Amino acid sequence: MVDGDTVYVRLENGKEEKVRFIGVDTPESTREVEPYGKEAAAYTKKRLDVGERDKYGRLLAYVWLSPPENDDEAEVWAKMFNAELLLEGYAQVMTVPPNVKYADLFANLQREARKVEKGLWGELLAQRPPPGRSTSATSGRRSSTGRTASRRSR
Repeated sequence: MVDGDTVYVRLENGKEEKVRFIGVDTPESTREVEPYGKEAAAYTKKRLDVGERDKYGRLLAYVWLSPPENDDEAEVWAKMFNAELLLEGYAQVMTVPPNVKYADLFANLQREARKVEKGLWGELLAQRPPPGRSTSATSGRRSSTGRTASRRSR
């Protein structure tokens, strides 16, 4: 296992491949440790025995915990690990075309986790400064995860 959204798998031919889960992005826990990154990695490790490639050469995958009988929403909720990471608050949605098959469903799962402050969504709310207070001298935009993208004033 690498982190919460990337694992090593052994293929039938014996070759080991690094696999990146499609549609989700967990906080970092390797080179840089982001809030809730270690928890997401531990959750993935606990749940898993550890078609395409991304720009880093990793194989991309929807990870099914058991073979799906069909492709409906209930089946995805019940059997896809990518969806579980979102619903339990261990990841945020990351959609990169052409892998958009479950993008709308993943967005709904993330909304559910945010609504009940599951996992990283509760962690981010706990770290948020009170309204009207800034924690930095630089101004910034807040992403959907609450991370701030710095923008220096000129």
